[in-house]
Amino acid sequence: MTALAPETLLAGLLASVRITALLAVAPVFGHLAVPIRIRAGLALAVAIALLPALPAPALASRPEPLAAVGAVVGEIATGAALGFAARLVFDAVGLLGGIFSAQGGLGAATVVDPASGAPSTAPSMLFDAIAVLIWFAIDGHHALLRAAAFSFESLAPGGGGPGGAPMLAIARLGADLFALATRLAAPVLVAMGIANLGLGVLGRALPEMNLMMVQIPAHVLFGFALVLAGATPLGEALAQALAAWGTRAAAAVLGGS
Repeated sequence: MTALAPETLLAGLLASVRITALLAVAPVFGHLAVPIRIRAGLALAVAIALLPALPAPALASRPEPLAAVGAVVGEIATGAALGFAARLVFDAVGLLGGIFSAQGGLGAATVVDPASGAPSTAPSMLFDAIAVLIWFAIDGHHALLRAAAFSFESLAPGGGGPGGAPMLAIARLGADLFALATRLAAPVLVAMGIANLGLGVLGRALPEMNLMMVQIPAHVLFGFALVLAGATPLGEALAQALAAWGTRAAAAVLGGS
């Protein structure tokens, strides 16, 4: 078997570092339920698969210790930034669940999210699970790995981490997730507002009725009725958002736009 050239071996090692950092924070792959050994093995397998197509590393075959440490830090920063940018769309889905919980009277129904260890509402976890299924259905995991492969064309192994422009672009993606969650939740917000108005009119018309005893169960039932009625449009909107976000995340990290 032919031995690998030192430059090729160095490029493969740096690529495995970048992909490992990506999978550590990426959606689904970065979940606490995924064992570290699985992530490390997958990162190594992807790096080996990309080895023939990797560009020459931006380092000498025998780099100085400080240069090698800087290259590793840059690879970690690049992979983590790409994974974090891709994960933001799932945070928007979780925010959508939070908005629905607050408007639907389920804000107090909190459970521990196994992914973060923080309290989360039951609708948020439900929408997250739906988003994960849609993500796999539209081959979002393939798009993430393609973005990782494309990142080596834009930024060679050992070429340093993302600069200031990509960081600002990721911050803009963070702002966009609030806009995305609000757009997805807009029909529920409007319908819940109309329902609240109707309950207010009913309370004035029937002052002897205990409105508080009626409002919360009515909100919960009405909220789930809205979800069932709008399941197909919501699924299509989530699929479009998930499909478009991967390209935006890669462009933000690698192009800074």
